[in-house]
Amino acid sequence: MVFESFVEIYLNDLRPRIKYNTYLTKVHIIETKIIPYFAKKSISEITTPDILQWQNELLKKSDDG
Repeated sequence: MVFESFVEIYLNDLRPRIKYNTYLTKVHIIETKIIPYFAKKSISEITTPDILQWQNELLKKSDDG
């Protein structure tokens, strides 16, 4: 399963369990910071180095500010 499909299932399951504004915040973070990097990657293919590289890219973007 690709990450993007997993996120869709996750958000559909999560929506009725949390407040609407919290849901919107999670959707924004996922869509702007996570999906662009992992969307088409299979969940089973995401490795620790992938996560570390993604984190480093986020940190670099925040430093460039």
